[in-house]
Amino acid sequence: MLVIEDNAGDVELLTIAMATRGLAIRLTLAEDGDLGLVALQRLIDAGEPPDLVLLDLNMPRRNGFEVLAAISIMIPPSACPVAVWSSSTSAGDQDRSRAAGASRFFSKPEKFDDYLVLADALGTMLAKPTSG
Repeated sequence: MLVIEDNAGDVELLTIAMATRGLAIRLTLAEDGDLGLVALQRLIDAGEPPDLVLLDLNMPRRNGFEVLAAISIMIPPSACPVAVWSSSTSAGDQDRSRAAGASRFFSKPEKFDDYLVLADALGTMLAKPTSG
């Protein structure tokens, strides 16, 4: 799973929640949109595209919407779903994310129990086989 997120605390809590849920997933981390696209291209070039991208919307350099647009050119959505997670609760951001190719939209958790719920949802997304 490729996680594109500029907040190290969010990544750490997600990692702990996933481990708590028994999800042994190899994470590739990128701290902004530009680095995320570089990491994605490296994984694709190595023949190991991620089974899921978890993408923050509000990041320095290239924002999540710009990254979504680039991802849709790099790899088919059926090969690699993208889940957006954001501090935004705007219905407009959710609609815009889905229109740009996001499979799911999650509001960033406010407490650890919410990270566990997110880990469960991501685990379900990872367990679904992709077509294509």
